Amino acid sequence: MLLDSGFWIHTSRMNKHGFTLIEILLVIAILPTISGLTIVSFQRFQIRSDLNLASEQINQGIARARLLAQNGKDDGAWGFYASNGTVFEGLSYPTRTIASEEYYPMPSTIQISGLTEVVFSKGEGRPSATGTIVLTDLTGEQRQVNILSLIHI
Repeated sequence: MLLDSGFWIHTSRMNKHGFTLIEILLVIAILPTISGLTIVSFQRFQIRSDLNLASEQINQGIARARLLAQNGKDDGAWGFYASNGTVFEGLSYPTRTIASEEYYPMPSTIQISGLTEVVFSKGEGRPSATGTIVLTDLTGEQRQVNILSLIHI
């Protein structure tokens, strides 16, 4: 190395051709930690996504059943069975017309409680029951879908 004064100074350094043991151990310690945090975050995201999907599926199924009842499709009442996401024709799920069913699949990670079946009257689309469908995910987070009666003014 040449200094400003014009003298050469010889430095003896070892050429570094790899990683030290400490560097390797740090990487080995950091990577699993980052991986673990990423996996946990992804699982939480997936669970929350399932809850949002179930809520949307129930809202769409209820709206579809009400629309079919109001339009008088097949001259009958239409309902929605939340436990398995089925739009059905008939006065109740057990006595439904199976050939007319439509499905809105529910994620298996979601528990459904509260009101599980609602039937809408032909023409008016008035619900047979009012109440709340409660959706609960694996972490205990909940969403509620309220079924309200129709009020004509």
